[in-house]
Amino acid sequence: MSPEESVARPTTRQSKLFSLYMRDGEDHRAHEERLAHQRFSIEDDLLYSCITYGDGLETKDVDGFTHSKGLGYALLVFFAKQALGLYRLPFCEDRILSDWMSPSSQINERLTRIIQQLTPGRISTICSEVSRLYEHTQRQLSNVGVKSVTITRRVHDVASWQNPERQLYSSLLFTLKRAAELTGRDKVSFEMDTLNSFGDDGGYRHFPVTLRMDVPAEDVFYCSNLVASRKGHQKHSVEEGEWVIINRAPNGIVSIPVTWIEIDERLCKENFLMDQNSAQRFLEKYDPLVFRTCCNQRFDLSSGYCGRSWKPTLRGRLMAAWRGFQIGR
Repeated sequence: MSPEESVARPTTRQSKLFSLYMRDGEDHRAHEERLAHQRFSIEDDLLYSCITYGDGLETKDVDGFTHSKGLGYALLVFFAKQALGLYRLPFCEDRILSDWMSPSSQINERLTRIIQQLTPGRISTICSEVSRLYEHTQRQLSNVGVKSVTITRRVHDVASWQNPERQLYSSLLFTLKRAAELTGRDKVSFEMDTLNSFGDDGGYRHFPVTLRMDVPAEDVFYCSNLVASRKGHQKHSVEEGEWVIINRAPNGIVSIPVTWIEIDERLCKENFLMDQNSAQRFLEKYDPLVFRTCCNQRFDLSSGYCGRSWKPTLRGRLMAAWRGFQIGR
């Protein structure tokens, strides 16, 4: 498959599979009944907070995964692992468990309050609901005949004051794609978290690197149009078009075709010249396996990809600045 064919592959749209709006020939009552059947209502307040925007809650201690990979995400991963039989090898845990926490009394107070609530009985109840959410998602996908979904994830580099190397994700993908193309390889490998958010609506167009992946239906944890909001049937409880995908690899490593990585060269360009020899040396040195400890120490900094693979074009810088202005308004 050529890169052009990869770009042309359409995403699996929730709006067509699981519309939130009235369909042709559907009256109001039938519409309400369909949505009530289509969307899973999360009962536990903490689980609802971990997944959604939290609409309808009087108070919430965490921001949901749909907002960011923060405390809510860490708790959601714990519940999902317990409920769905997922596990990571020692020192191969998600990034957040080693380098997200910062010395904050406010965070510590919230976390202490949550941990005190999580009795074995409460954990069992939440995990049971997580299982039902996953089963609901699988049942809905099966009902419409979906065996796999094509979804996208746009990424860019985000420096971190705690660890400047931590999130230079698009640089790695850019370099892996270039090196693989120069050496005739058709697949690349890299690390991903246990749960990952993808989209189907083409958002974040100012991000220069896109993952366009075909994912088996059984790896879909949930998606936005299948999770009910406590504010009403047509309200989105999570980001519109969002698919949350399970990475079952114990070491976190996924291998994908090179064509699944797309580069928008209007927004970025190579920051160094790579020829076949340098590409071969990079791939020989590169190891996708990342070891982490709780003290924020990483052992993979010798890969040498960070900050060297791409830099924004003028168009890319202007689009990023405009996006930042829009968010800050």
